Formats: sequence, C-alpha cells, structure tokens
Amino acid sequence: MIKQSVLCLLAFLIVSTAHAMLVDPISVHTPQNIYALISKETANQRLMTVQQQNQFVQNFFHHFFSPWQPVSKNTIQAFKKDELRSIHFYENNPGWGENFHQHHADWVKKIVQNMNMSTFPNTDRYAITVNNTYVRQLPTIEPHFFNFRKAGEGYPFDNLQETSLWAGTPLHVLQMSWHGDWLFIQSPEVTGWVQMKDVAFVDQAFIHLWEKKKFVATVVNQTAVKDSANIYRFTAYMGSLFPVDKIKKHRYRIFIPVANLNDEVQIRTSEVTDHDMQLMPISPTPMHFANLINQLLGTPYGWGGMYFYNDCSGTLKSLFTPIGIWLPRNSGAQAKVAPHITLNTLSSSEQEELLDQSKPFLTLIYLPGHIILYVGKRNGKYITFQNLWAFITKNEDGSEGRAVVGKAALMNYYPYTNITYQLIRLVN
Repeated sequence: MIKQSVLCLLAFLIVSTAHAMLVDPISVHTPQNIYALISKETANQRLMTVQQQNQFVQNFFHHFFSPWQPVSKNTIQAFKKDELRSIHFYENNPGWGENFHQHHADWVKKIVQNMNMSTFPNTDRYAITVNNTYVRQLPTIEPHFFNFRKAGEGYPFDNLQETSLWAGTPLHVLQMSWHGDWLFIQSPEVTGWVQMKDVAFVDQAFIHLWEKKKFVATVVNQTAVKDSANIYRFTAYMGSLFPVDKIKKHRYRIFIPVANLNDEVQIRTSEVTDHDMQLMPISPTPMHFANLINQLLGTPYGWGGMYFYNDCSGTLKSLFTPIGIWLPRNSGAQAKVAPHITLNTLSSSEQEELLDQSKPFLTLIYLPGHIILYVGKRNGKYITFQNLWAFITKNEDGSEGRAVVGKAALMNYYPYTNITYQLIRLVN
C-alpha cells in the first residue's frame, strides 16, 4: 500500500506537467455547462442496451457485497504483511504533520502499539458503516505529509488517506485496535483502518435482508438523511446506496443502519424524495449523465476522499454508481476495467477519429496517476469531465509555478503524441 501511495505522488508530477501543455484556463476557455453538450434529439436515448446494463449491475453488487463473504487464510496473511510493510515504512519515514513540523518517532510508536499486530487477526465479524468514514493506512486521523515545498507532496496529499466510505457500506472486520477505537476492515474497495464509532456489527439475518432488497442511489450530492423520528443520521453523498422498504408516490421509504449501545446494527427507516434518490440503476441516457455531472461540477478536490470530497477516480466512481457500473477506487485500476487503446502511438488525426467513434459518458481517458471522462465535442473541441488538484506552469524566467484547479470541472482535451494516454471504452 505504501508503494501505491508514493507512485500516486510521483504520477501527480506527470499529470501536472501534461496539463501545463494541454489545459486552457477553465474559467475562460471551457464553459462549465454540461447541458450545452446534450442534443435534444439524443438526450433521452440509452447509451447501452438493457442487457448490457443488467450485466453491469450484477457485477456491481457482486463487488459491493463482497466483504460479507469468507476470506481465506492466505488473504488474511497478505493483509498482515501489507500492514507490517506500512509500519516499517512509517517508522523509517515519520514525515510531517499539519503544523509543518516533523513527526517524532514516538508518534509512530504509539500508533503501532494500538494496532496490536501480534494478535492479527483478533476478530472475524461482518459489519456495516453507520456514518461516512475515512479508511486510513494506520489507525490515526492525523495526517502524514512529505515535503510541503514540492508539487505533489504536502497538502492535500495525506499519505495515510486511502479513501472514504459512505454510510451503508458492507465491511469485514479482522482486527480491533488495543484501545478499541479503530478497526482494520476489508471494504468493497480497499482494506485499512476505520473508526469504531462509524461502524455497527451485523448478523446473517441482517445480511440476508440487505442483499435481497432493491436499492436507491443518491443522485443529489449531500442529501441530509433523517430517520422516522426526525433525528439526523448522516449526509448522503452521490454514490451512496440504501435498500428500499416501500415505494411511494415521488418518495421512498428506505432502510438505514444505526448502531445500538453494543455496537450492533439496528434498522431504522427514512423518507426520501425521488429527486434526491432514485431506484438503481437509472437509465444510462446523456441527460441522466448530465444531471449527475451537474451535481458534481465545482465540488472541491479531495485527495483519497478527504473531507468527503472526491479525487479523480473517486469522482468517476460516484458518478457511475447510480447507473450501476462498478469502478475500482484508484485510477490505475479503473483503466483496467475494459480493454484499452494506447493513444500516444497514434497521430493526432487518428486519435480524433477514435474519439469521434467513442461514446461520450462511457469513455475514459487515462494517463499515469489520473483518469478523466470524455463527455462530448463542442465547437470542434473535445471536452472531458475530471477532478484535478493542480498543474505545473512555466514562468517567464523558466521557473516552475503551480496553477491550482482544486475542483471537478469540464476541461478541453487535445490529442497529443508525446504523452502516454489510454482510451478505455466501457461499452463498444
């Protein structure tokens, strides 16, 4: 896991350099209006067949419920080896904290003591998140930064941040920390440490109920969810899913998980509108994709889901969930969900021909460490949707500067031949 994080930081420099050449200032040259790309004639036409979408949905829930399956001893040992490698790395690289001061060795030592790895695995229980939560490489909410003066290091690139999990995510718990405040979990996406306060344990009866229900997907970002007693429980972000108890006119009664005093799950109900949440999967039309993208446009960049915002891969994962398409958590894995075409071996005209033949909203473009979505063509220019932190610029004296984008935006794409790009078509 350490190697992956370091590679992501290095990849940022590649992305930064690339975008210095490729991206126009978004506030001037790329209008942030996704609906301008939607044709009235094709707005409500399906971009894939019902059969294709059903196959995607089946694969989606196979991944989503995977933590509620037994794990082999070899897999558990692999998890342990990864954790021991993480410990070794951070003991030798304590890094810097949020106050720009270097962490002391005792900082790492206390965290390692709480991990209690000599007992790993000390539990084997299924669970579910009852709140949105962070997955951390080590059981601490404190950040670990490298050099603050280098692009791709320092804020916001907290090396301990793996991802965010939305409320209602299945988990497999394999380790409880010494103090009982952190749990090492397997999620549908990653493994890591989550705070105990955000988790409730489940039994087989709960799992059977949860897996058999229809689900709604959150389509309006940051929807407040209250239970039937009007008690606020959590905020639902795009990409979060909940089982349906009853379908009403323009409303759904959904199940939401809460924890009792014994950290066991209890089911509560909540009333939500069909404006905020919709039955999954929603129809894969250009207009539906545009509505989802419009919810995410302008949202701040969140490395590894920090502050419950999204980075590049998290943005696409949240976007495709209501459609029923499962995407892995990081950009490199997302680039492998379908066969790819390497673009930089082709001429600019050949790349343009490929893009013209590709389906907007179902075509990804990947370069090492970054992934974007092709959404169409406007005024002869290819437009992408992506979430980007920053790109490096060149000053007149030859020195490097940094232009921070820091949000999800529509950006122009220019076919280039000197940068390794890959085209991934989710549907042919």
